[in-house]
Amino acid sequence: MKSELILTTQAQARAARHEEGVSFQCAQCGAVKPVQTSGGTGYGYNAQDQIVCYACCTVNDKEQLKDRSKPFFAYINGEGNAIHTWSGGHLMKIARSRSCQLTRHSFWHSRDSFMSVHCVDVHGGHWHGRGSAGICIKLRPCKAS
Repeated sequence: MKSELILTTQAQARAARHEEGVSFQCAQCGAVKPVQTSGGTGYGYNAQDQIVCYACCTVNDKEQLKDRSKPFFAYINGEGNAIHTWSGGHLMKIARSRSCQLTRHSFWHSRDSFMSVHCVDVHGGHWHGRGSAGICIKLRPCKAS
């Protein structure tokens, strides 16, 4: 019987095969969880390059929303009504959106799906940006909020 491997560092995570019997320990909450073998890993890294579970990544992203001095990068969900983390954690509700013109050729956006959005984050802060559903979007804080 194969013994279970528990990943605790980024170097271990990069060297290990993500298969059955491999787990990771979240540096933030301490939970030991199995790595995902398809559709992601189940973990990300914090600013100190420590392994952090998806739930703790979302908590960290929500905390970063409080710093309104710089842009924030996230994803428009598939329905086009919310902003999520790359792992699917909810960060913002899209309050208003409208189609806007795509002014140059793009491999990622289509002319039909490109939109301008105004969002309200979980803390009540207002943000704006342009993008398409399922694609990373750069959101900037609105000056009046």
